[in-house]
Amino acid sequence: MNKIKSGRVIVCEYVAQSAYGKHTLVSVYSGDILVQSLPARVPFAFFIELEIEGDGGPTQLKIDVLLGEKSKISADVKIDFEHGKPGVIVLQQSLFQIDEATDLKVKASIDGGRAVTLVRKSINLGVIPA
Repeated sequence: MNKIKSGRVIVCEYVAQSAYGKHTLVSVYSGDILVQSLPARVPFAFFIELEIEGDGGPTQLKIDVLLGEKSKISADVKIDFEHGKPGVIVLQQSLFQIDEATDLKVKASIDGGRAVTLVRKSINLGVIPA
């Protein structure tokens, strides 16, 4: 049975498919996320790279994006992992309504198993550096 060995998530505003299987990430959020005022509408896209431990092959994944404990995106994804190589999942841009300081989390699970938190970022009110 396959299980998640490791996962990385880059949170940005937009992910574009580039040539030769590459991706271009636009406006990457490093560290926690600051907004100038609340409420705010913020665009997020997610570049997810997963390594699976097991036999590889076709794997049913569930990816959940949460603001606080509220699910904003829930995606069922079937991906064919090659043994020992990471798989890439892109969640394209969605506009998120943020009413208060909260956490943004991305979780993944395989075949209905226990969800693993891949990334957690705080969203807070603050001055955005120039």
